[in-house]
Amino acid sequence: MYVGREHQYVREAVAMLRENTTVEWHIVSAGFGLLHEEDKIPSYECGLSDTESVRFRAKQAGFDVEDMTSEEVIQVVGREMNIPQKLSQTLSQDYDLLFVVLREPYLRTVADALAEIPRNTTAIAFAPTGSEQLIGECALIPATETERQRLETTWTELRGKQLYTLALNSTDKALCKIQNDSSVARNLISNPP
Repeated sequence: MYVGREHQYVREAVAMLRENTTVEWHIVSAGFGLLHEEDKIPSYECGLSDTESVRFRAKQAGFDVEDMTSEEVIQVVGREMNIPQKLSQTLSQDYDLLFVVLREPYLRTVADALAEIPRNTTAIAFAPTGSEQLIGECALIPATETERQRLETTWTELRGKQLYTLALNSTDKALCKIQNDSSVARNLISNPP
């Protein structure tokens, strides 16, 4: 269903990470909420970047969107779809590492859950500088112009390429180090072994 290059980079990163550890992959869908990678869904036309469409969905759910910012509308639509609630429930299963690779509108839908990461989970968000208020307790791997140029990719692919680069340079030992010190992840992307 998801065929964009960023998604393909994430898919490839997940496959590489699975060579060293157990990985669960969840996807935030604008049409169906929080999905597991094995969930089957029908084709749909829905996104969180189309402001009018998101406002319409919030109105349909009974929200008065006239005095709400676009960002607030996205958050209420995410809550209405139970995205942060389902992510919080998923995270309660004691994961060692959490990698968050989401564009800003989708990141906004999970912000509530990221504000309360379980204590034993090391969480890392691949996100633009300036999105710190959305990533809660996650360590930030910044998606910057410098990183985009260094990785020779586009803005729409950057976060996926960062995770892919981390996975490419990770061993089971490196993943354990990331769990103890999230800055190791940044080093694996910027200064591979």
